[in-house]
Amino acid sequence: MTLLLQALLRAFLRGELPQGWSPGAFSAAEAVSLLGALVALAVFAPAAMASSHFLKVSPGKVEVDHSLSQADTVKAGALEANVIHTPGHTEGSICLYFPADKKLIAGDTLFAGSIGRTDLPGGSYEKIIRSLHNQVLALPDETVVVPGHGPMTTIGAERESNPFLQKNNPLTSR
Repeated sequence: MTLLLQALLRAFLRGELPQGWSPGAFSAAEAVSLLGALVALAVFAPAAMASSHFLKVSPGKVEVDHSLSQADTVKAGALEANVIHTPGHTEGSICLYFPADKKLIAGDTLFAGSIGRTDLPGGSYEKIIRSLHNQVLALPDETVVVPGHGPMTTIGAERESNPFLQKNNPLTSR
């Protein structure tokens, strides 16, 4: 993995990238070409999702260098993250947890005060709620959550105030 990609990942974890920038700002083919990135695909992501069949722009032709599974470890230089399978936004959704930094890249699974959409192909409200309660809320309260959109938060703040994560809440018992 290139030093540029490692620097971008570190800046992303610190919340220092420009507003509106996200890892999805590049297509997979552009990331491979511009950054020399390796491509990893969660083994539980169906081929239909990997082909981005519902996007207006093709991700380009990309070969997968490595398959990811639940509890796999991903390394970028000195950074090390655990793969957490969090189906719900899509069937193949994952979060990356950096235990040494107590940071979670949540993608579109968890946001400050909300959760990811579940109305897209492969999405499931029941699965995202189960993923959040069984996987994400198992992390320490001080874990900083870096969502795919919006401000950063913590697991503790979301446990306390996110309406989708409250027990006995009508939103969680659909």
